[in-house]
Amino acid sequence: MEIKRKRLIVGLTGPICGGKGIVAEYLRKKGFFYTSTSEQVREECRRRKITITRENLQKLGDEMRKKFGSEVWAKRCWEMINKKKVPLTIVDSIRGEAEVDFLKTKSNFARNKVLAKRGSYLKNKVLAKRGSYLKNKVLAKRGSYFYLIGVIAPRRTRFKRVMARGRESDPMNWNDFLRIDKADFKSGKGKFGRDITACLRKSDLLLNNNGTVKQLEKKVNEWFVNKFKESYV
Repeated sequence: MEIKRKRLIVGLTGPICGGKGIVAEYLRKKGFFYTSTSEQVREECRRRKITITRENLQKLGDEMRKKFGSEVWAKRCWEMINKKKVPLTIVDSIRGEAEVDFLKTKSNFARNKVLAKRGSYLKNKVLAKRGSYLKNKVLAKRGSYFYLIGVIAPRRTRFKRVMARGRESDPMNWNDFLRIDKADFKSGKGKFGRDITACLRKSDLLLNNNGTVKQLEKKVNEWFVNKFKESYV
């Protein structure tokens, strides 16, 4: 794999069993380091000796957002990324709008430091004169380090996938699935809580996972090729 950029962070968002895991596994095989907000919540559950169920994960996740800020789980993922210092990273299971904003801001801040080191004296003078508006335009043209991919699928299809995978934290019947799924799409007010709908609106790529695994992987690969014109995958 040819790496031309210093760092690329791909965030994954979408409802339960939409296909985030398929995209994540595909990118892992291509050399991306994996981290997940859900795994951060699971680790906190284990530390507190809380039984891992979907409802417990949702409850603890929202409690921590309320206590420590709505971007708390994204912050923990960011800390892992900085420790690893790897060029390619996945942040899976993004469920809050504030998590998206945090990762995008942090990624652009890291990029700004790189540009400051590599940028010319003249460019810095121009940016200083014309302010952050021009700076943001320059960053937008050259691309952000952070990109968000949304993965969706019909609710009934996702329920069948939940039943098939049998994860310990998953709901066991349709009514439980429906309640948990709706809570993922919106819990809390504003940027507090989970809001997959808002995250999907902010996605740079929205994939409809209504076909085979190979078809979804092909869509991901095509986007990378078209977006970056270089061999990330």
